Amino acid sequence: MTTNGPGVSLNGYTQKVMYKYSSRKKTDIENIWQINVEAFETEEEANLVNALRSSGVPYISLVYEENNELVGYIFFTPVSCKNYSGKFMVRVPPDIHRKLAVEATEAGVSLNRLASSKLSQ
Repeated sequence: MTTNGPGVSLNGYTQKVMYKYSSRKKTDIENIWQINVEAFETEEEANLVNALRSSGVPYISLVYEENNELVGYIFFTPVSCKNYSGKFMVRVPPDIHRKLAVEATEAGVSLNRLASSKLSQ
């Protein structure tokens, strides 16, 4: 479906914006991935977009087509600018606490260091 959007004016010129709505095709995901690889010269950004898309985080995904071919892509997700202290409380059953404490002692590290190491894996 194609619909007329608002007019955009700049320096006395007005351009009517056209929006085309269509359902996503399976090949769109592959084409979007390739567009991101070419734009960022690495697969990391393309893989990040795929991970965000499948994570369930709300997003807006827009593509640009020329002659029914995807040639551009933009992806918006919420961003958090919160600073994190690096501290948080974790509650575990007593038997797991005991097991981790023994493991930390045997490894010669603090329980905190052991837990941090395990969480970062």
